[in-house]
Amino acid sequence: YYRGSGCITLKSMMVRTLCSYLRDKGTDPFTVIPVTYIVYPRKPSSSSEPAKELSAIAAAREAAKRKKLEADDEREALVQAHKEASADGNQVSWILKSSAGGKGEGISISRNVEELIEIVDACDSESA
Repeated sequence: YYRGSGCITLKSMMVRTLCSYLRDKGTDPFTVIPVTYIVYPRKPSSSSEPAKELSAIAAAREAAKRKKLEADDEREALVQAHKEASADGNQVSWILKSSAGGKGEGISISRNVEELIEIVDACDSESA
């Protein structure tokens, strides 16, 4: 481990780093890597879940973290890309790869983007 190496050792950051580098060089990144969308778990708001007792500082930190994840989330772009790719009747398959674990664990393949998004949302944000 080297400090600051997360930009190449974390899967989502590696994709962003490669895309940024290739675009700076004038190359379409998706001629080198598969089209990639980063989608974070969103927990449904439910009044049935017991409210956690958080300090004001902890609550503010949690809200800021959730806001950043939602800003970085590319689910709408994924859904739009699926609609465009399948508009002509093409059957498009998508691969869901969890950022947690390795050795092929947490991989799902589907032609149904909504199903994959549901799988992501079912994950807890610490393990996704």
